[in-house]
Amino acid sequence: MVKLSVEISEDLLASIDTAARESGQSRADVFRKAIVLYIAASDGVRRGASLGLVADENVDKLDTVFVGV
Repeated sequence: MVKLSVEISEDLLASIDTAARESGQSRADVFRKAIVLYIAASDGVRRGASLGLVADENVDKLDTVFVGV
């Protein structure tokens, strides 16, 4: 595994720490998963797909749509 040093804002660090604490994972785990999600989303957008969040079981209705991932 390669070690990477990144500068982020205090606000982003606080969000990462919250996500890590709530999911019982480490900062590094949250960061790695975020990067994998970003790469998957970018790949989908390049293929003409959309990325969004579904608010409930109704998959026909997106709660949030991300543009320009």
